[in-house]
Amino acid sequence: MLRATLSVPDGRNLDRARPFPRAFSDSTWGLHLRPAAHGETRLIVTGTARGRPSWLIRLGDRLLWEPAHAAMQLRQFAGLRRRLERARPR
Repeated sequence: MLRATLSVPDGRNLDRARPFPRAFSDSTWGLHLRPAAHGETRLIVTGTARGRPSWLIRLGDRLLWEPAHAAMQLRQFAGLRRRLERARPR
């Protein structure tokens, strides 16, 4: 599980024990392995996000975060698949 609690727009890490500023983003990203049928394993990806001001966070998500995250995740999964297929006994 990864967590990013950042000030907006400068992106500095925030201390979650202190009050948040007027503009912030707080998000988590989790990767979970779950047993599946026939001895296989399923990778489950979860995420949560909240922030203020909500309109700015939504705009940033649509324009920047979602495209960047999609590209990053596709590359990560492709790399994971390659490594798993190389390690799979023949």
